[in-house]
Amino acid sequence: MKNMKHNLASSNQHKINEELAGRISQLSCVLAEKILIDKYNLLPEDLVDNENNYLPEYQDNFNAYYDSYYNELTNYIINNKF
Repeated sequence: MKNMKHNLASSNQHKINEELAGRISQLSCVLAEKILIDKYNLLPEDLVDNENNYLPEYQDNFNAYYDSYYNELTNYIINNKF
């Protein structure tokens, strides 16, 4: 998975199990990257360096989208008792 150094506003993270948190994280990553691909009209490999880390100009946007999706999905699961 690409470099995802960011601050999660995930006070609900402790309420879900580790496996589910991992799945939410993976899905959030895919969705955040899709937003970047569409927004900048680039291929996924154009967003990253040779170590597969997001380039600085995309990292903050990725983090914001990732956090938003992670929190939204986590809250949905907690509130709907999946």
